[in-house]
Amino acid sequence: MIVIGAKGHAKEVLTILQENGLIQDLVFFDNVTKPKEEMLYNQFRILHTFDGVSEELLRSPIFISAIGNPTAREKIVSRFIQLGGEYTSVIAQNASIGDFDVRIEDGCNIMQNACISNSTCIGKGSIINQRASIHHDSRIGDFCDIGPNASVLGRVHIGNFVSLGAGVIVLPDIKIGNHVVIGAGAVVTKDVNDNVTVVGNPAKPIN
Repeated sequence: MIVIGAKGHAKEVLTILQENGLIQDLVFFDNVTKPKEEMLYNQFRILHTFDGVSEELLRSPIFISAIGNPTAREKIVSRFIQLGGEYTSVIAQNASIGDFDVRIEDGCNIMQNACISNSTCIGKGSIINQRASIHHDSRIGDFCDIGPNASVLGRVHIGNFVSLGAGVIVLPDIKIGNHVVIGAGAVVTKDVNDNVTVVGNPAKPIN
């Protein structure tokens, strides 16, 4: 298995992979780190080129993404799929996920103590961070990043490539567009249009 990324969020994902017994033959990919950085924690190989990725995918096509920027994540995931990779989700054992009408698309990271209620959908390549909660009848779009301790209350619809900072609260029935950034601690009380950054309580646009 290949993990996209070898810094920051990838180190947190590694904890879940270890808990799930998935670290045998695990390798990381990072074409940003210096080539001399050949190993992570002196145990896991770091690939730096797509040629190396192609060779590794022939041995095992499964890969997961573990980089925080939604746009960058989508771009590099598309390249891996073109190379024959199989995009896979990773879910912490202590995440709480409803049993009824829950759909988690390919490539999601569901982190420790996240809570996903019934009648919800988590889009492709999205990250639900530690202790974030997604309440009933809510939909998270593709390649979103829901920050630690964020709360998405009932019947919320969130578009694609959206980042919610730590501790954000989105009130019920809110609709959030595509390519939106919501600053840490914001309380979203009104719908948010595409391509907007909002902050504060109540959340207001800054661009």
